[in-house]
Amino acid sequence: MKFIPNRYTKYDAIGRISNKNGWAGPEYESTGTGFVIDDYTILTNAHVIDDKDGKRTAAKYLSFEMNRNEADIPHQFKVKKVVNVPYADVALGHTYKKLTDYAKPMLLATMLRSIV
Repeated sequence: MKFIPNRYTKYDAIGRISNKNGWAGPEYESTGTGFVIDDYTILTNAHVIDDKDGKRTAAKYLSFEMNRNEADIPHQFKVKKVVNVPYADVALGHTYKKLTDYAKPMLLATMLRSIV
């Protein structure tokens, strides 16, 4: 099977969350997967945006690399605000730039949309 970069598939709204103050401390970058769910919102796991003490990292340390394929990073977004979903390993990152100018959001359950 021939490799096709993510940006040419129906999964173009998936990317990598980069945390420059993650679980390993500020010396190391920690990462996780993020999904575009609306114009300015990314869904990820809360532990991805935690610092080494398990507390939420400041948004200034977070970025979202959509359609990333190793060193090929066509779209990178700074995160302006991050919110943990109570009692779940889920977090929402809000970006400065409109994500849906670059990818169609992933569809999620109605219940989750009600907390965004």
